[in-house]
Amino acid sequence: MTKDQLGFDGRELIVCQAFFSIKNQVYLVLDTDKKKKVLKIFQSKESLVNEKENLHRFSTASPQVLEESDGALLMEYIPGSNLLDLYIELEKSGAGVEKLASQIKNTLQRLYDLAPGYRLGDMNLRNFILDEKTGFIRFVDYEESCLGKKEEDAGRLLAFLLTYRPIDTNWKRSFVVFLAKQLVCSGQDAELIRHYALDELQAISRRRNIPMVYLPLEFPRRIS
Repeated sequence: MTKDQLGFDGRELIVCQAFFSIKNQVYLVLDTDKKKKVLKIFQSKESLVNEKENLHRFSTASPQVLEESDGALLMEYIPGSNLLDLYIELEKSGAGVEKLASQIKNTLQRLYDLAPGYRLGDMNLRNFILDEKTGFIRFVDYEESCLGKKEEDAGRLLAFLLTYRPIDTNWKRSFVVFLAKQLVCSGQDAELIRHYALDELQAISRRRNIPMVYLPLEFPRRIS
């Protein structure tokens, strides 16, 4: 077996690409049936079990699990673009914020409707794929999904959106305000979103050793 191959369930998979992942090893592979698939090798059995359960919980919107073997899952590959790349390109082009922000809001609502009471967890835009076949946005990393408030997802996502490089631009602030208002209109609590967003912005400041980024003044608040 070469460095461009990985063993799985007694066969050799050809590695096409390594995906960015902090906790696990994730690869786009070519299987012996000549089909592209995603191989995710987990650091722990607990993480694998949690991801597998959540993939089932969100089954109609998540990648399909094809096989399991030796601490790894072989999953459906969803061809398309991750939203971080699209977000960066949209800002470079100076495009309006409304379309993508509305798509994200609709995607989140669809996911929460599938599993009431659960939140997604890792809200990095890399985990959202615009499916080139269907045009729908798919979420692909459920390892951290758990019971919790959807406002925590919203706050973390909005904090990430402000702090992707280049950080805290006027375009990003407009995007965040528009998306936050959309989420509040969909029924989320404005003050909870604000609370979790500020918590995550503080964590990002410490983690990346950058100046604190604050929410725009236009960020929605609860109307009493």
